Amino acid sequence: MLKLHTAVIIDCPTHSSLDPKVFDTQIMYKWYCDVAEYLKVIIELTCIENIVYASYGSNHEVNDICTDIVFKNHKMFPGKLNKASAYSPYEKAKFFEDKKILLVGQSFYTCIQQRELGFVNLLRTPSIAGVYSSPPLVGYFGVGPGSTPDDESKKHNCPVGIVKATDKDFENDKRVNWIREDLTDIYRVFKCEPINS
Repeated sequence: MLKLHTAVIIDCPTHSSLDPKVFDTQIMYKWYCDVAEYLKVIIELTCIENIVYASYGSNHEVNDICTDIVFKNHKMFPGKLNKASAYSPYEKAKFFEDKKILLVGQSFYTCIQQRELGFVNLLRTPSIAGVYSSPPLVGYFGVGPGSTPDDESKKHNCPVGIVKATDKDFENDKRVNWIREDLTDIYRVFKCEPINS
């Protein structure tokens, strides 16, 4: 069975702190709950030991825009898991050096790619043992790569929810190769590899 080490939760700020003119907070909260349920099982199946919270603005996870409480539920994510906040693989190196990293959060086409803990930078970091994600663990806004919540809410003149990523999003990604690894009949992850590797 595949062994992963660290789950990184990128940009899942407290749903009630989101601007209700831009975000449909009920849809966001439901998506967070679905992601947390799937993540709990992936943690168990792959023996993940660490969770890193990476919502910008939540340096110490003490303010109302920190990572949503759903991802800190002690029954789902017990105290035996090591927890920290970080924004770079060098900041809390023990969670990243020689570790296989699982990326969780939003947005698949922007933050999951571009942040310091996104797959582009992690793939360039020699000390990282591998980068993974899974469609039920990530989402994005609007139609097509690069759509932002602000753009989409203006275009449709209403608050937006998140689009759940699908296997097709991973399979058709032109930025990197995602190689599927089934864990059980319904649980899977994709390993991220540079194109032409």
